[in-house]
Amino acid sequence: LQTGQKLPAIDSIQNDPKPNADGSTDIYFSAEAKGFEENWVQTISDKSFFVILRMYGSLKPWLDQTWRLGDVMLVE
Repeated sequence: LQTGQKLPAIDSIQNDPKPNADGSTDIYFSAEAKGFEENWVQTISDKSFFVILRMYGSLKPWLDQTWRLGDVMLVE
């Protein structure tokens, strides 16, 4: 999507997303940040988009499939 956000991505090098207390990280996709700027990817209302996960140097739980990425969930 072409938005006002410089890079439509979250990564540990450029963005340094804020983790949750349990070590997990939530990523928010919306037209407005609503207080989650560190973990936010800007979208355009009424336009569809898709999510790509790219992992480098994956650890054993990813490789042996004991860890799986959670589904995208609607948060209101």
